[in-house]
Amino acid sequence: MQFAKLCQILAATALVASLVLAQTSQQPALDHIQWVKFEDRNELAFTNQKAFTMDVPRGWPVDGGMARLSALQVGPYVRMLATDGSVYLVIGNADTPFYMIPNKTRPRVGEKYRPNDTGQVTEVEPYIAGARYAEQIGPKVLGDACLGFKFTAIKERPDVRDKQLQLYGGRLPDSNLGDHSARLDAGEATWSCEQWR
Repeated sequence: MQFAKLCQILAATALVASLVLAQTSQQPALDHIQWVKFEDRNELAFTNQKAFTMDVPRGWPVDGGMARLSALQVGPYVRMLATDGSVYLVIGNADTPFYMIPNKTRPRVGEKYRPNDTGQVTEVEPYIAGARYAEQIGPKVLGDACLGFKFTAIKERPDVRDKQLQLYGGRLPDSNLGDHSARLDAGEATWSCEQWR
């Protein structure tokens, strides 16, 4: 897998994680929320992995865990819904594939394959910036859960990119091709929702 594409996915996933779609008529008062500990309990996993915990609002239905698409393809996700239905928060995505940019051996965009018999799913897609990726992934992650799902805005997020760069000591590692093609950017996409299903 191209490291550049991996960076794009990591950055965009961080942004999708921050998406909150809410009805415009009401917002819950955060100062009245009581927080409780949620522990990874993904019911689709073969084992109760207890990979992470996080604070979530008391009383909100919560689902989450480590989505294991293959032995090498694991992604954390959490989804929660406000008790009054006004907010649906999604962190991560349970079924995001690995990506590879088109090359001489895999030129067909949209092609899905399983390399090396590992079970992981890789999809051939050209590189797109974080903001555009967030715009594309939003409907896939949230569209089925919302009635009146409407795109409203998109923007670049250099602050998120800079935080990711700090994790790498200020420099991106080279791509796995050794050609200095690694790239990291981030963006944010926003939608409105009339009602959660």
